[in-house]
Amino acid sequence: MKKILGLVGIAAACGVCCTFPLALPLLGGLAASGLGFTLGWEIGALLAVAAVATFVMLARRRKLKSVACAPLDSGAAGCGCAPGCATGKGSAS
Repeated sequence: MKKILGLVGIAAACGVCCTFPLALPLLGGLAASGLGFTLGWEIGALLAVAAVATFVMLARRRKLKSVACAPLDSGAAGCGCAPGCATGKGSAS
């Protein structure tokens, strides 16, 4: 009986663990549809496009900043004093 309960517990844990990430897009879709009903589909679609564009812009900016702040030589890695990288050490910002 204990083996069966252990297997049921593992199956339940796996189900919850896999369901949670899959449920988030469904909840996002419900929120978007509620926004569409409330504000009208045109405004809701424009807000969704603006949100996606903002996230893409921020991700690109973060990626470009990380590439620009990569140390050129291994001697400067970790010290934070490489030129053009505002890490808080050795820079004014």
